[in-house]
Amino acid sequence: MTNDDNSDFLTEKQIHFVAAWSGNGTEAARRAGYSNPQVAGAKLMRLPAVENALRKKQRAMLQESAERMAKDLTFTRADVLNRLWDLAQLDPRSTNNSISVQVGALTTLAKILDPRIDPSELKGKTPEEVEFLLIHGYLPPPEAANQASEASKD
Repeated sequence: MTNDDNSDFLTEKQIHFVAAWSGNGTEAARRAGYSNPQVAGAKLMRLPAVENALRKKQRAMLQESAERMAKDLTFTRADVLNRLWDLAQLDPRSTNNSISVQVGALTTLAKILDPRIDPSELKGKTPEEVEFLLIHGYLPPPEAANQASEASKD
């Protein structure tokens, strides 16, 4: 069986090249036994069947790496939600009198817990309005927001 540029089949040497490849075509060609690895590596990297095999290898390597990394993770979804909640409740004084950290945490929580809340609704909201959202799960009506803002000035 011959191997042309359109074939999905690899020769035995091309299989060795793909198996040896770890990011360097010349080194993979040398390890696969090609007599002129620099030329062979460049040529092999342009063959559709080799490109496809290398893409599959990369995907498999990424998948395996992600699975290995996931086994090392020691936090749960609840840990993430609790940390976001802690951030959302920070006093603005602890974040240079800015509530961007709190709004960011709330935006993320809103996306996770209730995708019906549009995070863009949080832009320009006062700390009182954000606190209302934390407590009630929805933003206050405009008249309540104005009353809360007035009450905080007193």
